[in-house]
Amino acid sequence: METFSFEHKYRFDEKTFVELNTLFKRESRNLRYAVCLLIAVALFYSQYTVSLGIGLLLLCILRLFAPKFLKVGTQSTFNDIKFIKEELTYGVSEKQLWVHGQHLKVNLDWEYAKVWDERSGWLKISSDHCPVFWFKISDLKNKEIYQNVIELCERYAVKFK
Repeated sequence: METFSFEHKYRFDEKTFVELNTLFKRESRNLRYAVCLLIAVALFYSQYTVSLGIGLLLLCILRLFAPKFLKVGTQSTFNDIKFIKEELTYGVSEKQLWVHGQHLKVNLDWEYAKVWDERSGWLKISSDHCPVFWFKISDLKNKEIYQNVIELCERYAVKFK
């Protein structure tokens, strides 16, 4: 494989971080929420299912307000990770991946990469107990190294399904 090296700087905002790290896309979450509410209302039409409807409606209300009073989910993860709010330099070469920041320096050989995925125009490469490596797919393609990086991902990591 030919040698290459690529770096880019990026500072995540909360909206982008949440969008890239949530399991389901926002549109499908809202659709599922609406369907859940419709089912809850439909359950009110029978005396035998009213209690199920109340329970489902309470779960829908909890889902709506939970991010504000429970410290769970992707938004709280963003708020808890100090280094993700600073500008980080992400890099990739044929030998390793790296991410550097003001208070962070991580170099990782490719053999320790575990999982990779493509989401919303980004390539995400993760490993155990270290930050996730993020690369804009368009930048990798512009530098003509996208295919090389994907080959390394396929060789050393598993594609997220």
